[in-house]
Amino acid sequence: MILVYGGVQVDAAETSPARFPETAVADVAERCRRLLSRVRPRMVLGAAASGADLLIARAARLEKVPVRLVLPHDRATFRRTSVESRGAAWTDRYDRLLLDLADPAVEEHDDAEGTADVYRRHNRRMLDRAAALAEPDEQVWCLVVRPAASEPASVSDDLAAAAEERGVLTLDLDPTATPEGRPTAFVAMPYGRKFDPDTRRFVDCDATFDRVYVPVLEDLDLEWQRADLEADSGIIHIGMIDALASSDLVVADLLTGNANVAYELGIRHALARRATVVTRPRVAGVSTVQSVPFDLRPNRHVTFAVDRDGVTDDEATAAVTELRRVLQGVLASATIDSPVLALFERDEAGRLRRRSDLDDDLSTESALRAEVRAAISSSSVDRLRAAAARLDAETLPEHALLGLRLQLAVALSDEGALDEAEELFHRAEPGATDALRLTWLQQRALLLGRSGQALAEAGGAAGDPVERWSTAEQLLNEARTSFGDSEETCGIAAGVAKRQFGWALEHDDPVDAEAALQRMASLYRAGFLAEPSYYDGVNLVAALRLDLQHFGHDAAHADEIRQTLPVALFFAVREARADPRAFWPAVTVAELALHDALLGDRPDLGEPERLYAAASAIVAPRAWRKAAADQLRLFARCGDDPGAIDRLLRVLDR
Repeated sequence: MILVYGGVQVDAAETSPARFPETAVADVAERCRRLLSRVRPRMVLGAAASGADLLIARAARLEKVPVRLVLPHDRATFRRTSVESRGAAWTDRYDRLLLDLADPAVEEHDDAEGTADVYRRHNRRMLDRAAALAEPDEQVWCLVVRPAASEPASVSDDLAAAAEERGVLTLDLDPTATPEGRPTAFVAMPYGRKFDPDTRRFVDCDATFDRVYVPVLEDLDLEWQRADLEADSGIIHIGMIDALASSDLVVADLLTGNANVAYELGIRHALARRATVVTRPRVAGVSTVQSVPFDLRPNRHVTFAVDRDGVTDDEATAAVTELRRVLQGVLASATIDSPVLALFERDEAGRLRRRSDLDDDLSTESALRAEVRAAISSSSVDRLRAAAARLDAETLPEHALLGLRLQLAVALSDEGALDEAEELFHRAEPGATDALRLTWLQQRALLLGRSGQALAEAGGAAGDPVERWSTAEQLLNEARTSFGDSEETCGIAAGVAKRQFGWALEHDDPVDAEAALQRMASLYRAGFLAEPSYYDGVNLVAALRLDLQHFGHDAAHADEIRQTLPVALFFAVREARADPRAFWPAVTVAELALHDALLGDRPDLGEPERLYAAASAIVAPRAWRKAAADQLRLFARCGDDPGAIDRLLRVLDR
């Protein structure tokens, strides 16, 4: 990164109102050095006028960042026109800087003196020079020290405007914002290199702090602090709790799922009504879901991309731009964003109770949420319909309505009311950037898979199941592209491909069947690699075995089966031991034993039969038993011994 800098001169004695008072010099110098020490540009480029220029150049020298001076005049003329008027201390700073820099680091031009246009042309010259020096994939940023309000517009304002016109990220430091007058900010986040369980990678958390959070916090003129190393080690102390309670802004970084950060976020929500922002950096190049936990998605949150070993210039620019936009809105808003204090207040005994001043919208929303929860718990289609109708009669914030309709749509789908569920899904569609988008994509695809299967079982007379499944595929492709691969997304997508596979077999279409089976294997593989589990594992083994034994493809499948089967078995056995009453782990253990037996030269189904019998003794919903049986029937349709499969079906149906 190359940082072009500029800013107002320190005030002359008679300047009013103050633009850069002499009393602010030490504070601005400290802020400039703090920023440069975190961002670590490859070079800074600017002039050397008394005030901001010299302070930034000096900070760069102290941080061992190369300085390149670009002056509109020769150095002696520039000293006379832009430094001497502010006194000996500034000319001394100028002389020492010029003495320290070798000639190639100082460009002198011969612009005429005396007009503001000279300096405006010079602003563009500096930006041009930085662009010419930038390496491929290197960004140019601009740092400007100027007061927030300036009338008339200054040369520094012109530099910022010229940079922004070119799409250059511009950071501002206000020299009139004193430390005691600046709003306070607290950053809760992990330190150093930490393991991120979502991506299963070690990530440099400090790089995000240095190249994203610090630039934004300095640009917004916030007096910030970061959760200290004691907090990162699990020591929660009074100073940190005080900062969480009293800071004007708190940013909670959920990268790596750090438990201490989650605890600090809970403290903040319990003690402060507003100005809390959750961030979830995404590790670039990793195809797994990296999102804010579901329960926090309705809260204000920001996601942006980072590298696991740092933050590139492009990533830093995009992240700073987005985070700054959000934080500016938060600081300017009086909206309560604590989910606790939006609903509760403390009574005389210090206990939380429902707020007496709760407005009508919140009261209505709370009552509707209770009604929706009760309807879902009842498993009654009539109550679900009534709750949906009640939503239509009330005026609520759009996001609340979307979330409640989505919950009801999922419940109606689970209860088999597919047409009504589909209508609600259409009305509950969130925008592309909404926190509910992934859930909506997954759940609507599940519905389309089920409704397509219902049409297929009816012989297709009521509609084309393939059209439903194709729409589901489109939704899941969006989910994979926007949110990355996960066990759930890939498993749902593979389930749709499995339905298409069964449909093609029913209609004696080997070409479509083969293509659908290949998609099944690819999708289950993607889910298993993203988030290893027994569900995607057993289905990957099934798809590979069917392809190997009954479609005559790719002998390498045998090696992949041998690698995948014991891993899937490990997860299934572990889950079954943790909960002996769980149906799916038990059925998975039985199915994996079946695949292992059928891959042998002389299959012995005694062990699979015993394991299916054990699974059949577990209480489970009828739909679950049907799904396990349908899997066995699919094997028979593909060519497995029908007599052996029928024996297992009878065992499972006991």
